[in-house]
Amino acid sequence: MLTTPNTPTAPLSTLVLMDIVGSQERKRLNELFMEQGWKQAEVAKDLGYKDHSVINKYLRGRQRVSESFLYKLSEHPRYRVSVKFIKSGVGPKLLLKGTGNAVHQESETLQFITLPYLPVPARATFAEMSGSENEYGFPETWTIIRDPNENYNENCVIEVNGDSMEPYYPSGTKVRCAPVDRSNWQYINSGVFAVSYAGSFVIKRIKNNDFHKGYLMLHSDNTETGGSVQVPIEQIRSILKVLRVVDGPAR
Repeated sequence: MLTTPNTPTAPLSTLVLMDIVGSQERKRLNELFMEQGWKQAEVAKDLGYKDHSVINKYLRGRQRVSESFLYKLSEHPRYRVSVKFIKSGVGPKLLLKGTGNAVHQESETLQFITLPYLPVPARATFAEMSGSENEYGFPETWTIIRDPNENYNENCVIEVNGDSMEPYYPSGTKVRCAPVDRSNWQYINSGVFAVSYAGSFVIKRIKNNDFHKGYLMLHSDNTETGGSVQVPIEQIRSILKVLRVVDGPAR
């Protein structure tokens, strides 16, 4: 794949998947707004946002639709959006409405899961730990919508810090991750990973597996503010694969 200097690159399969899933959710959300005649400013006010900028970004595709936003749309009595429909295109677009005690059609199908959460202030402590995260635990938790088709075994949520992974992972983005067993490090394919090594804890992209050379190259998506670093295998304490974005800031 040809690249140009100072241009963030990412594996084609990753970008295609992100674009397909995100565009489908955005398309369904736009359809609902048009069909129901919802105004961005009114929705923002009803859901407790300071202004409608974040909703505008969702609808225009400038930011991935967050699960917390969909949950708010689902729970608000004025909207009752079906999260299942937005994410999969299956089922009714809206939940059954009522007065006062509206019946929540998705109460049996929409499930949530609470995962260990590592915010930015705790990442320095995480990096200094010599054991695995399972040995000392996480200081906080984060609740997300549970997808029955996903595996959440040993998953956790980590907050992205800094601008080195923009534009795909801006600072403040929360990502769901799963640990990579040490015996599988040599088989890591390209993707985004959270890596703890030598007193540092970073979220970077791995483009090629150089395990057989005794190191891994960690790359920033934003080449203007970040670069690449070669990390010896013996300095790496843990590796977690970034699976999905679960929440992100308005930009």
